[in-house]
Amino acid sequence: MAEGAKPVAANQVANSGGAPPVFPATKAQRYGSALPAYRPQAPSRGRRRDRRGCGGRCCAWAACAVLGLVVLAAVAGGVFYLVYRPRSPSFALTSARLTAFNVTAGGDLSSRVELTVTAVNPNKKVGFVYGLVRIGASTGDVWLGEGSLPGFRHEPGAEKTLKTAAAAAAAPLGSPAAAAELRKKTAVPLLVVLEAKAGAVVGSVTTKKIRLRVSCAAADVAVPGGKAGGGSAAVNCKVKLRIKIWKWYL
Repeated sequence: MAEGAKPVAANQVANSGGAPPVFPATKAQRYGSALPAYRPQAPSRGRRRDRRGCGGRCCAWAACAVLGLVVLAAVAGGVFYLVYRPRSPSFALTSARLTAFNVTAGGDLSSRVELTVTAVNPNKKVGFVYGLVRIGASTGDVWLGEGSLPGFRHEPGAEKTLKTAAAAAAAPLGSPAAAAELRKKTAVPLLVVLEAKAGAVVGSVTTKKIRLRVSCAAADVAVPGGKAGGGSAAVNCKVKLRIKIWKWYL
């Protein structure tokens, strides 16, 4: 078989004029030289600039919107002030009377303070609405008691009289020396504090309530002995708005 194949190959070479046979070109030979080598391209700078420009425009519009809201709020606040001229309410402690002041042998204090507070709304067009009013009374570092008043509505230009009491039963004084010192007292300075949430009322609109603190300091309140304790003279109170920022009150 091998010997028979040799003459055939020789004849083919002879017929082709002595040149080697020609085979068809492969794909690599046909396209390899024509196709350029692949090179990864960096993102276009124009796209980056477009993205940055879009983000900058959005931030600028947002800043303009916030600034516009602030300006509108300031203008609305100015108009409201010019039209209504709002003022905070005023309070006065018109009467404070110690009706009980008993220091026990064990160093405990049982006390009761009867209070009369007058609230005045100086506004002609703005009213107030109060929530539950909490009341505390003390003399120095000694706690005399606490009480409360139900919420109420305070109409424009109105004067309202609030009567209540603060009491404590068997409050420990901490030391025998403090108890002995209190037994000698015939009159004590008094501090009364009222706290409530209040909102302004303009027509049919009621604002959000904020915390209000009223502090009243009476010079001397007589301690009851065999007779009823004497009352204090009327004193004006300090009003402070307590605005809450996160967890703290200012």
